[in-house]
Amino acid sequence: MWKELHVRGCWSIQRLPHLHGRQLERVKVNGERSWWSKLQWSSPLHRDSYDPKLPPEFASFDEQAEMSSYLR
Repeated sequence: MWKELHVRGCWSIQRLPHLHGRQLERVKVNGERSWWSKLQWSSPLHRDSYDPKLPPEFASFDEQAEMSSYLR
C-alpha cells in the first residue's frame, strides 16, 4: 500500500496515477505548492486519492520572484 510521496524539484511531473478502488487511505503528498497547483487531474475522484501536505505559503518557492544576489 502506498502511504507517502515526497517530490522536490521534479517540475516535469504533471500527473499522479489513478488510485481509486486500490487504496484504503489517501496518499500523503509532500511537495511545492506551485507544483501541486499545476498537476492535471482527470476527475475530482482522482484528486481525492491524495492528501497534500504542502509547506506554508510564506515558505513556498515563488516562480515569479526575482532572483538576485547582493554578494560581491
